[in-house]
Amino acid sequence: MSSWTDEDRARISDELTLLIPPELVISKENEGQKMYLLQIEPAYALADEIFGAGNWHVQQRWQSINYESKTNTNGETIPMESTDKCIYEVCISCCCRVTLLNGVCHEDVGNGVARDTSYLKARKQAEKFANSEAIKRCLRKFGNALGNCLYDKQYISYLDSIL
Repeated sequence: MSSWTDEDRARISDELTLLIPPELVISKENEGQKMYLLQIEPAYALADEIFGAGNWHVQQRWQSINYESKTNTNGETIPMESTDKCIYEVCISCCCRVTLLNGVCHEDVGNGVARDTSYLKARKQAEKFANSEAIKRCLRKFGNALGNCLYDKQYISYLDSIL
């Protein structure tokens, strides 16, 4: 396995300490509380920029369905085999691992919930959400530049003041 030069390692280490540019951060309300997120596309772009495209990869380790439900138009739960008009809700968990060129890796779990009138669409969307969340959780463990700063109270205060 090839690895980075000493210069590459020093550069990567320095870049990982930087904060995410505020223009890449989005805010979201969750149960009445404001939270900040890095979406998956900018996360991939930042990882490519820091580690180099092709110098890191993602592996999905496992995926499981936490629950599936089906509700009618009145919001009442109905059997999954029912053919009535309904909304499906699917919750999926998955575990991903991000591995760098030098073999360093981080693994984490993400959860995704989706609702749709199509079971397949709800399931695919929940899978996508779970996978994205797991990958972002892995990436943040590498440093501030990949999302860890979104857990720093000073950076959150700064974001509160400008976003």
